[in-house]
Formats: sequence, C-alpha cells, structure tokens
Amino acid sequence: MRGDRLHEKTGQLTLRTKKILYFYEPSRSGGAEKYFRSLIKGIDKRRFQAVLYCRVPGLISLIKKERPDIVHFNFPVAFSCVAAVFAARLAGAKNLTATVHSTVLVPSRLPFAGQLKTFISKLVLSRIDRFICVSKKNKEEFCLNYGVPENKVFVVYNGIEAPDGLSALAGLKHDGQTVALPGRLVKGKGHEHFLSAMQTVIKEAPPVRGRVIGGGPLEETIKKAVKKKGLENNILMTGEVKNIYPLLEEADIIVVPSDFEAFPYVVLEAMALSRPVIASDAGGLSEMIENGVSGLLVKAGDERGLADAIIKLLKDKKLAGDLAAAGNRRVRAMFTFEKMISSTERIYDAYSD
Repeated sequence: MRGDRLHEKTGQLTLRTKKILYFYEPSRSGGAEKYFRSLIKGIDKRRFQAVLYCRVPGLISLIKKERPDIVHFNFPVAFSCVAAVFAARLAGAKNLTATVHSTVLVPSRLPFAGQLKTFISKLVLSRIDRFICVSKKNKEEFCLNYGVPENKVFVVYNGIEAPDGLSALAGLKHDGQTVALPGRLVKGKGHEHFLSAMQTVIKEAPPVRGRVIGGGPLEETIKKAVKKKGLENNILMTGEVKNIYPLLEEADIIVVPSDFEAFPYVVLEAMALSRPVIASDAGGLSEMIENGVSGLLVKAGDERGLADAIIKLLKDKKLAGDLAAAGNRRVRAMFTFEKMISSTERIYDAYSD
C-alpha cells in the first residue's frame, strides 16, 4: 500500500503520515472558506497532518521548516493566491494542489485589466500540479477559460454533515408562505432577479413574504432596491447570520437564482432540511438538482420563469413536498461530507512519496 513503511525493529508495516500545508486568503468568506475548513476538519488525522497558514509573509520560511508533502491552496476564483503560489515554488514545495471554486473569466471595469488578470492567472495555474473543481461544469469552464489540461483536474463535489437536530427538523409542515434567498450579498447571486420575481408572485399568489438571508457588500444596494420596488412590507432582510439552518427550516421555498455559481453549500443545506429548492441552471446547480425531480431549475436571469416556479410550488403543496423529499434523499446519497473527504484523500494518495 502506498504510504506504508517497514518498521526497522518489529518488521511490521506502519502507515506514513503525509503533511499537508493548507493555504487560503481569509479576506474572502462564504462557501469557499467553509469548504476549506470542513476539509481540514475531516481528513484522516492518522494518515494526514494538517498545517493551516493564511499569510504570504513567512510562507517561504514555513515551507522550508515544515517540508510539507503537499501544499493545498484554496482559490475562491482563478485569480487567487498569486504571491503564495510563487512563494511556494521558490521555497521548493512540491505537489501543489488547488481547489478552484469560481471558474469564470476574471471580470474588470478597467480597459485591459481583465486580460491582464487572466494572463497572470494562467501563469500561476501553470505552476500547480493538480486541481480540484467542485462540479463537472466548473471543470469544463476551467479548462476552456484557462487552458488547463483535463487530466490535471479532478471533480470532487462539496459535501455536508447533517446539522445538529436534523432528524427533528427535516420534513416539518409549515402554515406560512415564505420564500427565502440565502447567501452572501454579492454580485452574481441574483438578488435583483429575486426581487423582480417576488413583485410578480406577490400580485399573483398572495399572501406571501420574501426573505433575504445573509450579509455582504451589496446590503445597502439591495435595501434600496427593495424600497424602490415597494417591497418594504413584503421582503425581510436578516443581515449576517451565524447559524443559517433555523432560517432555512422556517422557509417554505428556497430560491438560488444565481447568474454564475460553483456548487453552493446553501443548496445542500436546504435539501438536507427537506426544503424544496428552485435554482437557476448556472454552473454546478444543474448537477445538484434534477429538474422536476429533486427541485426546479430555471434559466439564469429568467425572472418570469422564476416567478412562475415559485407560484407553482406555493399552489401545489404536494409537488413541493415530493421535490423536498427527493432532494433530501439525493443529498444523503451523493453529497455527503464523507464522500467529499474520501475523494480528496484519494487525490492526496495519488502523489508518490
């Protein structure tokens, strides 16, 4: 078995522990950070020793001191950890691995800045030995947009642990009519689509209330949009929350109308709580949800289609319940914490000692 060594005195095989240096830039929060912390928590400590580092200053010295077998970077976007990757190579690190969450080309408002960022990204990515993408769609986009060979990229779906009290919460009946959009208040999450769709829903399927769960840099912008659309009495904004599960469980429908997406934890969390999910078909969402079976998918940016899907589930409780139950079964079968960890460990094991 790879990684075993013969004990000199006893003649028995003992398992060699691989040291993994995990590096991420903590300025970004959300699913990418949740993924990394879950990974570090879950790896087999008998086989792997984890070292976490979050700063470029001192990284070269740390690598020379710790001599890790693998350096694993967390890339929320392709243009991430630029200095850290070059520092790791300068320090002589081997077996560089990176998980890339968002694989779209880097946008920029300034002329040629986007092209420059893409050029730098490609230069950095060429220094990485193996990549993990969180969906097949992400892998396809990543290889196409950044010229990365397919044989260097592995797909590992995000997975979750069952939340505390899940057995008591899942499948509870609700008398209310609450439609919730959970997630960071950042560009691309489709908040503008949600608000427009809710205007239609409120007119055609009252009484219903909307809820925007989470915080972020666009909070004030979204508040102004709520007011401009006359939705102050219909849309509640929660702000930043530490524990999202109670708010997900209170909702009748979870909506994720993103313009682009990787493999969002919030969809898995909603499915684990037996909440029916309506999502756009962006990114990995179409791999998470089987349209009409374990949730509903609408074309990204289709606000009328989103409204129609919400109205459909508000009016058809049996369909909503069937989708929720199928989503729960799907997340337990395909997107577990254990599967995510074991798949990642196999990638680590593939590196020779």
